[in-house]
Amino acid sequence: MKRSLKLILEKIALFSFIILTLAIINPLKSQDSTRLVSTFSIETKGAGILVSYKESRNDIECISCAFETISDNPINHFAIYSGLTHKLTINEKFIFETGIFLEERSFSGGSNTVSNWVVYPKILLSGRDTFNIGKREIEYKLMGGDFWNQDFDDMLRIHNLDYQGLNGELTFRNNSIGFLIVGDLATNVRLGLHQLHKYYIKREVDQFSATVFYSENQLTSRHELPQDYNIGSALEYRNSKNITLQSQIELRFNDQIGTAFATGIGISGKVKSLKFAGKLKYYQSGFNLGYGISTIPTVGDQPYRDSNLYVGEQLYPLKNFYRTYSQWGNYTQQQNRNLLGLELNVLWEKNIKNNIYLFSDIDLNIIGDPQKKVGKTIPLYSIGLRNKYFNFLKTEFYLTNKFMNIDTFYQTFQASKNPFFGGRILLDLKDIKLL
Repeated sequence: MKRSLKLILEKIALFSFIILTLAIINPLKSQDSTRLVSTFSIETKGAGILVSYKESRNDIECISCAFETISDNPINHFAIYSGLTHKLTINEKFIFETGIFLEERSFSGGSNTVSNWVVYPKILLSGRDTFNIGKREIEYKLMGGDFWNQDFDDMLRIHNLDYQGLNGELTFRNNSIGFLIVGDLATNVRLGLHQLHKYYIKREVDQFSATVFYSENQLTSRHELPQDYNIGSALEYRNSKNITLQSQIELRFNDQIGTAFATGIGISGKVKSLKFAGKLKYYQSGFNLGYGISTIPTVGDQPYRDSNLYVGEQLYPLKNFYRTYSQWGNYTQQQNRNLLGLELNVLWEKNIKNNIYLFSDIDLNIIGDPQKKVGKTIPLYSIGLRNKYFNFLKTEFYLTNKFMNIDTFYQTFQASKNPFFGGRILLDLKDIKLL
């Protein structure tokens, strides 16, 4: 039965992909006139955390860290990146997005130290339009390339991640059927997952949406079996007061491990100048088994560092330093445990005078096994003053305990026990029109 279901879903996905591709090509051929819109965006962010030169990073105590001290970046380094992204829109339906991002990771290496230079691309292609079958109008969507922090209604596994993927969707009235292919998460973030093929059905009515899905997991040799599969569902409700409620349940079926489940509920929203998000998650031990590294990371499990450098065989992009702590890797790291997790994010600012604001960024994460009474608490914070020169340019001076963790196998953070002074400049200029 499982084999038959897999074959049926693969045929549906292949058929959908063919229909979507033809639907994109035909309108392009039949258009009498072509409307082109060309825009570009500039994103530049730099941050430095000031630590006394009398103490090294080995003197800075870390909360719930494998090595008890924090990683090097961005201490006393004005770690900076800049990205230029071009977006070509054809007839308001097809978008070709290409970008190039540059990084300088360290003052210590100097501006001409080639090992500290980083260049990487962003390429994302998408199309959206309608076609008719008889009198029925069908909307289609196809998107492929670099997916940056896109979760597709998933709060348990594929969220707060960067990956290459392909997504296709057909919609009739309020009902959608689609597929999602997630590229390598074995080398990319060492989660023991080569590829994920996900098939879903979604219904949206007013402020509600409901999704049911089936996913096939192509596993690495870290697992006992080469593949297994998950099924699950997700619900979402958005009200008119900027409040969103979420829930998800997912079951993993593995012939070696058996059946295990994970579930989560969440709330997010905005009240005046306060943005907040909270999630409560639970993972049975078998759900994450084989996906993470449970021991203290060794040299081979540190893909983001090469000896004493800040870039290894894989990249921890500086842009991801500005994200939240929550991600699947935080749970897979603790193997053979039933894990309960609490995640809370609070962003707040208050105008003091003219363009000066007081701000706070709180990111609290508690993950542990309540039965064994083991776990960890990661309290991250940044509190200080923000100067908004324009709506796209600001500087910040603040106290923080948040640092990059480049000594592990997934992109995460470390929290120091004591706060340190930091400063950063943030430029985010979007969609400047060229044509």
